[in-house]
Amino acid sequence: MQTPITIECGPDLATKLIFHQEIICCNSKQLSNRFEKARPLMANYKKADEFRNDLAKYVFPEVDPKEFEDKKLDRQVCLVSMPRL
Repeated sequence: MQTPITIECGPDLATKLIFHQEIICCNSKQLSNRFEKARPLMANYKKADEFRNDLAKYVFPEVDPKEFEDKKLDRQVCLVSMPRL
């Protein structure tokens, strides 16, 4: 079990249920197929996270990556072109 998935539900999304992707895939062929299709996107999410952390270090060196993300400072950055991931 390597991939925990947290599902937030309820009126105020206060209830959190944690399942492992492997268990879900064993019990649902449909979700297994969806996770398989999403695999390339998941790899790109990792690259995007690394890029966002690098951007935080170089554009806003006075804040740490967590603060950069929490305050959504990436929206204040004006980029002419984005590198391909």
